[in-house]
Amino acid sequence: MAGLSLLRRCDRGCSCWAAYAPTSSERPAGFLPSTLPRAPSRGLQPILYHYTSPTGALGILASGSVWATNIFFLNDATELTHAADVANAVLQTLSEQERDSERRSLLKMLQQNPSPDKMWLPPWEHPYVFSLSEDGDLLSQWRAYSRDGGYAIGFHSGGLAEIGFDPGVTDTIEASRDWRIFLTKCVYDEAEQRERVREIIAQIVDDALGILRSGTDPGMTWDVGAWASARANDTFRTMLANIAPTLKHSTFREEREWRLVAIAVDGARPTIAWRASGSILIPYAPLPFGPVENFIAEVHVGPSSQMEFAESSISFLLKSRSRGQFQGRVAPSRIPYRGM
Repeated sequence: MAGLSLLRRCDRGCSCWAAYAPTSSERPAGFLPSTLPRAPSRGLQPILYHYTSPTGALGILASGSVWATNIFFLNDATELTHAADVANAVLQTLSEQERDSERRSLLKMLQQNPSPDKMWLPPWEHPYVFSLSEDGDLLSQWRAYSRDGGYAIGFHSGGLAEIGFDPGVTDTIEASRDWRIFLTKCVYDEAEQRERVREIIAQIVDDALGILRSGTDPGMTWDVGAWASARANDTFRTMLANIAPTLKHSTFREEREWRLVAIAVDGARPTIAWRASGSILIPYAPLPFGPVENFIAEVHVGPSSQMEFAESSISFLLKSRSRGQFQGRVAPSRIPYRGM
C-alpha cells in the first residue's frame, strides 16, 4: 500500500473526493454512494408490517427496539448475489460500449472483484436490514416467517423514518450516533435496478479518472491497475454491500417490501447483538424506537391452531410494555389456518 494514492471523501463535508496516501496499517475507507436513499422514498404507506415469530415479537417489544439483521444472514440466500449479478451485467455492457481506453480498463478491472458473499468484511461494516411489508396479512409471508404462528407488527412508518435520521444530532436515539439509517422501498424492476447500479459505477469511475488525469499532486503515483486492485476492491465492495438491501428479484414483487437499513458511520464500531435461530447465531443491530404506544399502530395475529391465545397474549404484552397506553388494534389474520 505504501506510495499508492487512493480516494476518499474530503473532510469539508462536500461531495468531492480527495487523494490520500494510507499508512501501512490503514485500509482504504469505503463510502456511501450519493445515489443511495437518505430519506424515505415516495409512496410511503402509513403502516408497514414486520412479520416475525412469537420469539421475535417478544424480543422486539421487550427490548423496545427493532432488530435489523446482518444482510449476510437473511433468509434469502440470493440477497447479495442478485446485486452482484446486476452489477456484473451492467459492467459488461458498459465495458463493451466504452471507447475510452482508460475508462474501459477500469470497468474491466471492476469486473474482477469477487461477489460480495465471498468478501471478508468485519461485522460492524455489514449492512443491517429490518424488513417490512405494505401488506399485513399475506399468506406467503406467514408461511416464510410464522409457519407455527406469529405476528405482523404494524409500525407507524413515520416513526420508522425518524430512527437515526440525523446521525449525531438525534440524541434520543442512541443508535443514531453509530449508524447511518434510511428507510427505503425495495426495487423489483430490473431496468430500474440496472440504472441505479450504472449511476454508482459511473460515479466511481468518473471520480477516479478525475484524480488520475488532474495530476494535481505529483508526489502521488497512479496507475489504473494499482487503483483497481486497492481502491476499486474497497469502493466497489462497499457499493455492492450498500445497495444490495434495496434490490430484490422480481419474483418477490408480491411482498411489496420496504427496508430499514443501518450502515455504520465511517470509523464507528457499533455494538452488535446476537440471537439464536436453530443451529445458527445471527448478528443483528438493535435500533431503539421509543414508547410502544407511539411507534406501533397495530398487530395482526398469524394463522395458527391457538389464535385466540396468541391474540390475548400479545395484547397483554403490548398493554404491559406501554403501561396501559397502547390503543392500537390487535386482529386475527383473515387467512384460515390449514396447518401451514
